[in-house]
Amino acid sequence: MRKLGLWMILLASVAAISARADSRSARDKVPPREADAIKRQIIGLEQRWQRAVVGRDRSALDSLLATGFSEKDWIRPQVELWRRPNVHITRRQEYIDSVLRSDFNRYDIAGDITVNVVSGATASASLRLIIERRPRLVPLSGQFSPPKEPREIRPPGRRGGDDVVDTWTKTNDGWRVSSRQVVLAPGAMIIPLT
Repeated sequence: MRKLGLWMILLASVAAISARADSRSARDKVPPREADAIKRQIIGLEQRWQRAVVGRDRSALDSLLATGFSEKDWIRPQVELWRRPNVHITRRQEYIDSVLRSDFNRYDIAGDITVNVVSGATASASLRLIIERRPRLVPLSGQFSPPKEPREIRPPGRRGGDDVVDTWTKTNDGWRVSSRQVVLAPGAMIIPLT
């Protein structure tokens, strides 16, 4: 009888927890009209971010990136697919500096931007970036020393595209991107800026 009582308490606890979780998710659920408006806003902000990068616009980047912004670049191994990907983390200021001195020929959003509205204050955007860089000449003297500057993730030349997921958070000042996850195209590598 005592075991039955314990099971009943356990069952009631599980039911209460799931009911609370259901009520929380229902409370956080965004009405369809509001979700559509948020999706349009986030798509517009992603396009504004792309234009800010192409125009190397520091003030626009400052207004779009949250204070704690970071970009995580996940580099997939090209040959040994069973190996774990390498991760390179770039903080906000390093990201802005990298954009301002970048030498890309092309920086485009390829295809559609898919937005998932998590709540009225959080959304994620998935997209594909196409980045082309000018080829660089490396001196044949054999006296190459890596620069003291931060390293950059994008290799020279053209790639099929990098898969990107951005997390947007609504603040008192509007929507800000708090993080970017980038899965670099196979064969990508970290190369030094010169």
